[in-house]
Amino acid sequence: MKRVLILVAAIVLSLGIWKWQSRRSNWQIAMEKSPTITIYSLMPTLSTPASQMKSVESLEYLARYPVLGKVSVSDEADKKKIIAGFRSAFSSGGDSASCFNPRHAISTADNKTTVLICYECGYAEIRDGGKNDLIEIGSGGQQAIEALWQKYGLKSDTNLKP
Repeated sequence: MKRVLILVAAIVLSLGIWKWQSRRSNWQIAMEKSPTITIYSLMPTLSTPASQMKSVESLEYLARYPVLGKVSVSDEADKKKIIAGFRSAFSSGGDSASCFNPRHAISTADNKTTVLICYECGYAEIRDGGKNDLIEIGSGGQQAIEALWQKYGLKSDTNLKP
């Protein structure tokens, strides 16, 4: 009887991990199939002083975060680098906090799949087909993502003056 319970628990755990891994990679497939992806620089609302919030001229929001800038990327080489940078964050693991102040996001051309990353606390939010998942990440890919954001002229919240 004990063996049967252990076997059932192992099967349930395996199915849960498989489903989690599947959801984790669905965003990547959607980004790869999209003719363009949009990269976003976001203002993290939890850590931004009110004086800076008032200085944001953009009324556009992505998942409740003010958009500081966005660029559509259709160059296949850059798309691959952006996706690889985000994928590196998922594969690197790390310590997590609970702030969730995303500064980077990517979205498919149809906006059906969006990934927001907060390197500050080590979490990413995957919004895909009406489902939202918060997944622990590490710092992998952060430098590559920052470099690409700079290449496309996207500003960050650290460039704003109160």
